[in-house]
Amino acid sequence: KSPTGQFVNHGAYSVTYPNGKKAIDGRFEEGKKEGFWSEFDEKGNKVAERYFEAGVEKPPPSSKPAASADRSSR
Repeated sequence: KSPTGQFVNHGAYSVTYPNGKKAIDGRFEEGKKEGFWSEFDEKGNKVAERYFEAGVEKPPPSSKPAASADRSSR
């Protein structure tokens, strides 16, 4: 619950279609979307993926090492 006593989503979150296939898959942290959220069509094919930090959609983090990290090893 929040400080005001309201229930807050926290943890894994998923929605399924009536046919049992996954529709949405993501995670909440203290009521805000966090990390990767995926959307699927009724056949189970992923149709979209979005990334969130503290409830705000952002570009996904890069898998490349930071430029400053590359220089520090020289």
